[in-house]
Amino acid sequence: MRISTNTLMETSLVGINESYRRYGEAQQRIATGKKLNRPSDDPTGTAHAMGLRSAMGHIEQFQRNITDANGFMATTDVALSQAVVLVREARSLAIQSATDTITQDQRAIIANQLTATISQIGQLGNSTHGSRFVFGGQLTTKPPFVPDGGGFRYEGGTSATADNTLTVEIFHADTVVINHTGDQLLTPTLDALKNLKSHIEGGQISAISREDLAALDNVLQGLLSARAETGVKIQRLTATSSRLALSSENFTELLSKIEDADYTKAVVDLKTAELTYQGALTAGAHGISRTLLDFLK
Repeated sequence: MRISTNTLMETSLVGINESYRRYGEAQQRIATGKKLNRPSDDPTGTAHAMGLRSAMGHIEQFQRNITDANGFMATTDVALSQAVVLVREARSLAIQSATDTITQDQRAIIANQLTATISQIGQLGNSTHGSRFVFGGQLTTKPPFVPDGGGFRYEGGTSATADNTLTVEIFHADTVVINHTGDQLLTPTLDALKNLKSHIEGGQISAISREDLAALDNVLQGLLSARAETGVKIQRLTATSSRLALSSENFTELLSKIEDADYTKAVVDLKTAELTYQGALTAGAHGISRTLLDFLK
């Protein structure tokens, strides 16, 4: 079978182009440090890498959710801690007032102290994490406690309107409620303090002993229980965050094995591709130069 000069030239050019392609790919692996630069490099590896990146993206979102939830609950815990201190101080004032040995002036002083305590509790009820009010349920953009005469009126989310809970997803199908609403914790506290103040001003000693101390003990127990619940949830978030961090490290390692080039091998491949390309150029130049005129000389 006769092989024409055009056939030789086309075959030579195909070989040169293929060698140049491999040479370019080897250069790219060195330059980028990646062995997977396009899907065609390894379709199966590309699919695995895309799955890993998707999983890592979810982990990053869960970590952001956890960080925000931790901050939100830390703010809640600080406010509850301060409320506990204020209620305990108010209880001490109630015990001091539950006797007929103190004067009316002393009762007035204690009542003024309770007025200040009520104001402080109301301010704690409007605590914020960033721009969000932590005790207003899902109504986080406006203060949940509004001044109302000598006390405060709650205008946040409630269980009756189904807007009382803030839920955060910390893993697939795993959520946690991160808030306490002011109507469940602080409104009873404000009511107990307001009643105590009224009884002290009126010298109603029996009401202080029989009603107010018990009411303060109840709200104090509620505040302490809420703090304990918040602490447990913070511990849960911390443990989940640690597991997510470990998963992220494992996924990063797997992704590196799929995508990252072995530098030593990449250098060897580059040298091999370079020699192959130079050889193809030399062979092509030699073959193409052999024309009919060369044979007629």
